[in-house]
Amino acid sequence: MKKGLISHKHNSFTNDVPITVALKAPGVQSDKETLLFCARNINSYQGAFSPNLEEAVKLGIFTTQQAREWTGNPTRVIRKVAGPRRAWSH
Repeated sequence: MKKGLISHKHNSFTNDVPITVALKAPGVQSDKETLLFCARNINSYQGAFSPNLEEAVKLGIFTTQQAREWTGNPTRVIRKVAGPRRAWSH
C-alpha cells in the first residue's frame, strides 16, 4: 500500500500495478464487482477503497482490454543465456 492505494507487486512487472487494474485485466468487469470483491459490503472499507477505483480512471483504464494492454507494457524482459548443450551418454 502506497499513499493510501493498494497495488499488486510482482517480479514480472517493473512497476507496481494498481489493484483495480490488476483485477480488471483477468476479467473483473465493473467497479461494483471490484468494490464488492475487495471491500465486501462494509461501508467503512468501501469508503477507504474508493481512491483505488479513482486511480484506474486517472490512468484511463475502463475495460479489460485496456487493463491488459497497460499491464503488458511495463513487463520486464527476462532473457536466459543458453550455453552449449551437453551430450548425454548412456
